[in-house]
Amino acid sequence: MGIAAESRALGLTGYQRDIWAAEARAPGNCQFNVLVHEQLAGAVDRELLGACLARAVREHDAFRLRFGEDGEGVPRVRRIAEEPDAGAPPFEHIDLSGGPDPARAVRIWCEQELGRPLDLGGGPLFRAAVVTEGPEAVHLVLTSHHIVTDAWALNALTLRTLSDYRSRVSGKDVPAVGEKAAKSAVRTDSASYWDSIQEFDSVFGDADRENDRAFYRDYLAGMEPALFTRSGAARPGRGRHSFPVGEELVRRILDAGASPFPYLLSAFAVCLGRIHQADEVVFGVPFLNRRTEGERSIVGQFANNLPVRIPVAEDLPLVELAERVRRQIDRLREHERLPFGDILREAPVQGADGRRLFDVTASYLRFPRPSGIPGVNRTTTIMAPVHAADALSVMVQAFDDEPGLRVDLDYADDVFDGHLTAAAPAGHVGELLRRGLDSRELPLAELPMLTDDEYEVVVRRRQGASAPYPREKSRPRARRAAAQRPRVNACRGLDVSSADGDSRLDTARGPPWDLRDSARISYARTRGRDPFPAPPDRPRRWPVRPSACLMPSPTRSQDRREARSRALPHGRVRRARLPPRRAR
Repeated sequence: MGIAAESRALGLTGYQRDIWAAEARAPGNCQFNVLVHEQLAGAVDRELLGACLARAVREHDAFRLRFGEDGEGVPRVRRIAEEPDAGAPPFEHIDLSGGPDPARAVRIWCEQELGRPLDLGGGPLFRAAVVTEGPEAVHLVLTSHHIVTDAWALNALTLRTLSDYRSRVSGKDVPAVGEKAAKSAVRTDSASYWDSIQEFDSVFGDADRENDRAFYRDYLAGMEPALFTRSGAARPGRGRHSFPVGEELVRRILDAGASPFPYLLSAFAVCLGRIHQADEVVFGVPFLNRRTEGERSIVGQFANNLPVRIPVAEDLPLVELAERVRRQIDRLREHERLPFGDILREAPVQGADGRRLFDVTASYLRFPRPSGIPGVNRTTTIMAPVHAADALSVMVQAFDDEPGLRVDLDYADDVFDGHLTAAAPAGHVGELLRRGLDSRELPLAELPMLTDDEYEVVVRRRQGASAPYPREKSRPRARRAAAQRPRVNACRGLDVSSADGDSRLDTARGPPWDLRDSARISYARTRGRDPFPAPPDRPRRWPVRPSACLMPSPTRSQDRREARSRALPHGRVRRARLPPRRAR
């Protein structure tokens, strides 16, 4: 949509430009929707609640912004003078109480509402609804495009709405029924997002910008992000999995001297590092980017994604890794103003993925809460779909009046499918959280992420009955391998001696056993791909691993199978079926 010549238009902030560019690559997508869902259980005056919502919406100019391109193709933003019909409420009433299962109907409606795109070119970029589940259950649902509000701003809008509702219910400035709509249209003075957009370049000066660029050039040096393999689908589906982190576990994390979010982020990093077989995991973490009280009071978009690097090959406990992550987050906060698009330009190019830094985002949302409404119980849920280019979005939510944490995983179903489900890493992360506190001195490499029952299933029950091992077959094969490659260890770390007292089997020479091969073969075959593609002018040769047969000790075999199961993407042992060897 073009902007008329007589309309006053501004350039976008750096954070808005990043969203505009990503939206242009996948137009008509719901990837930048942000939804806040307030469930109110109790006696609620729906008309009064709607009047308070209308009042709060009309106080903020972020919901009157419209975006488009000028004649030269440059994105611009303008603010319309007033809503086309100022008398109409800026929300809709929806009654789902007549169905056989109203609670389920509300959940389905919220999921569908999150998946409905907002028109970035034409607007409006905000929707609101008061949904009736029954006489004692009402839902306030707000949906906004990320280019005008972040999650903090949308929660601030519900805070304003419910605080206004509580004051009126308690007898302070309660209008008559006929005056509710008129009262709600009266706006009070609020901080202007439009003014903040105008001041963006002056607040963030050239000297500060260049200092931040130099910081990120140094910070991103040597980064080799581990990314999930994607199916190539233009618009993969999405799914959602949630799990709690209980109040007792949060208390134990604090007693250990760690902060909950860095500790949780470190556990996710360890889990993803084992899936990718990577020494480092990079998350995209949205920073609040509101440094002053004035900025915190503005309903608008300030959040900025920053890359957080987490080394998972270090020989240190999980609590210490969490402390290192916390210090790194504090260091990044000093440079949070530079928009992510500018940060990306400072990153080194990484092959076919260009300057891609991460495909997993993790956000921590801790919001202030209004005083409780008498006779009404509240449950708040904040939802945001995974971005089109990402595989997983981790949203950690904390509220002042709720114990513990809620973790929501929004994932792309072309990555987290039947072989690798979102529930699997969620379970592993939960186990890492507990084990890291139970064994605070245990290094990351030795920290198990399988429960005792999972270990029993993976290592013992799925391996079949024990069978005698023909030792005489392994020695000739090992000697042939040693003759072919005399300088490469065939078997590492196996403290196994032969029956007749000869030297240990780990002195044999040959190609080393690499756990990544099993993962690579299994992962590729489940997707119909060739795990070891060969150039067209050369015949394919499957890898020969003589050391695979050099594990006569049952104990060592069990340990190796457990390690192999951790290396696989889906957390289960899958035996690779190689083609039969051809006669030469």
